[in-house]
Amino acid sequence: MWHLPLEDIKLGVKMHKKKKSVGDNKKSIIAVLFIGAGCALAAAIACSFFLSDLSNNNRESEFEKARSITATTSSVPSSSDDNSDNVKSDNDSSKMTVDSQKLYEDSVAYNRKLKSNQSNLLTNKESYTYSALKLTDYGITNGVYAYITADSISLNVPVYLGANNSNMAYGAAHLCYTSLPTGGKDSNVVLSGHTGYIGRWIFDSIPSLKTGDTVTVKNYWGDVKYKVVSKVTRSPNDGQDMYIDKGKDKLTLITCVSDGKGGFNRCVVICER
Repeated sequence: MWHLPLEDIKLGVKMHKKKKSVGDNKKSIIAVLFIGAGCALAAAIACSFFLSDLSNNNRESEFEKARSITATTSSVPSSSDDNSDNVKSDNDSSKMTVDSQKLYEDSVAYNRKLKSNQSNLLTNKESYTYSALKLTDYGITNGVYAYITADSISLNVPVYLGANNSNMAYGAAHLCYTSLPTGGKDSNVVLSGHTGYIGRWIFDSIPSLKTGDTVTVKNYWGDVKYKVVSKVTRSPNDGQDMYIDKGKDKLTLITCVSDGKGGFNRCVVICER
């Protein structure tokens, strides 16, 4: 039997160890690069969320300042009945002002038109994405029409006009051609918000609302309060809850929930005044 010389065996072992070392070094370098890239991405996402939260805080601050100044300069009623709370004011003329009188009047006029024409306007899903009013016409530059709050589930998010991707990335979206939250019979305000949106808590807690819980829409002219009356699960294409229910003053909240099969249904919370 032929044998490999001992010196050659030692040399072969050394070469094998060297190759293994080089391979391990390459793997280590690649691992370090992946970890570094992951850390950089995580830092970028965290920075993005921080800036987003800061921007949202600024929006809320602007909203509250506008409410405080318009509360003393406007004759707009806080709502159509005594279920609403007036907003207190510190009357600082240096704060951003909003023409809440005109905003309220135009919102009421918008709702009035819907009473007889809603079914003709809600023709497809694209209908929901439009803005019911152009907010810059009223001095509102941050896109916030209102805030929706519910103490029982620690909810406090801005409301934007139009259920498009941009608005729904930052808060609750008002579905166009549904009522605006002015209060009054023959109205149904429909707001939709994401659940499970990465980095943001929007409508995740909506399914936890219980019958009798209070949900408040804070407008520039006052607060409109509703009570939860029911909660149902609908298929994604079921639009029966979008329409005005004659004689009622409603707020309808919609978010996604799992259907248990890898897809999604809709959790619909119905509130009334």
